[in-house]
Amino acid sequence: TSRFDNTPLSLIEAMALGLVVVSTNVGGIPHLIENNREGILIDNPTAESMSEAIANLTNSLGLAKKLSSNGREKAADFDWQHIMEQWTTLLS
Repeated sequence: TSRFDNTPLSLIEAMALGLVVVSTNVGGIPHLIENNREGILIDNPTAESMSEAIANLTNSLGLAKKLSSNGREKAADFDWQHIMEQWTTLLS
């Protein structure tokens, strides 16, 4: 339940593994994860709000599958080959 963060690598790694990310809506995280598309972002980072979001996921397997799939696609954007192409284009 971080109250600040830039672009945590642990979230990208979790998405790459197909895990559904439930995180806080702070810092650079909303630029990495679109709420209800690639994961769940909590505005009020309390234990209760986090556990409620996780419980809602267990009751909605369709949503969990969608978030997992979208998260894996988003994580692929951070693959070195993709990043290297962007750097090459930028520096050309």
